[in-house]
Amino acid sequence: MAAIEALDRLEIALEDTNFEWSLVQMRKTLTYWYEGRSIREMSELLIRPLEELLLLIVDFAKQRILPHRSNGLGPCEAIWISKNDFELKNKRIRELLKDGPVYIVFLESNFLWYEYEIKQFQCMWDKGESIVDISESFMREIEEVLFLTIHSAKQGLIDPRESGLLGKEASDRERKCQGIYF
Repeated sequence: MAAIEALDRLEIALEDTNFEWSLVQMRKTLTYWYEGRSIREMSELLIRPLEELLLLIVDFAKQRILPHRSNGLGPCEAIWISKNDFELKNKRIRELLKDGPVYIVFLESNFLWYEYEIKQFQCMWDKGESIVDISESFMREIEEVLFLTIHSAKQGLIDPRESGLLGKEASDRERKCQGIYF
């Protein structure tokens, strides 16, 4: 009976993470992104943990607020954007705050994982599987697997790997573009 109870135990990924972002912080992130700053530098400038900034960047990318950069999360050349387009992006950021004074990234996402799923994830991670393949295996959104990856790395449940999120399928260029290793 105890073995069954252990399998049913739920864990909340990123339980201690701050998902709230102010308008000022979001606008600064947008500016830093276009300036070509690395995610590590942005994290220091915003005085926010790396994982919190990563979640905002993923959220913004998913909403097409941030464009793709040649070096991904690493430092790169500044991206030119017209004043009008930059103002439109800032307006889109402002619209995210229509329901309150702060924006909460991934408010509708599922952060719950069963203990047996976490162990299965760890096994797949250790085998070099990408988060895309892992998400398909669990029939979950890629972002939800990203949450578990960040959570597991913070808890010391998985080791960093050079191939990062893309696993054994990552090319050398893709490894460089990730800019961080989980």
